[in-house]
Amino acid sequence: MVEVLSIRPSEDLEKKLKLLSKMEDLSRPSLARKLLAVGAKEELKNKALELYKAKKVSLGKAAEIAGIPVFEMHNILNTNEIPLNISKKSVLSDFKRALELKM
Repeated sequence: MVEVLSIRPSEDLEKKLKLLSKMEDLSRPSLARKLLAVGAKEELKNKALELYKAKKVSLGKAAEIAGIPVFEMHNILNTNEIPLNISKKSVLSDFKRALELKM
C-alpha cells in the first residue's frame, strides 16, 4: 500500500495551487499528485545529469536514473552542451568489436 503524504503549503504555494486547480479543472489532491510526479521526474533528470557530468555514471545509467531512453538522455546532454564521457579505450574496444562482427 502507498504511504499517505501530508504537506502544508506556504501561502504563496497555496495561491498557485488554487489557481492551477481552477485552470486545469482538477481537484487539489489530483493536482498535487500531478505536480509531484512532474517535479520528481525533473529532479531525477537533474540528478542524472549531475552524476553524468561528475563521471560517476555512464550514459545508460544516467538514462535509467532519469527514466528515459538513452537517445533522449543523449539529446539532453547535447542541449545542455555536456560532452560525452567516452574514453579512448572504450572507442577502440567498440571499434574492434565492430570489425569482428563484420568479418
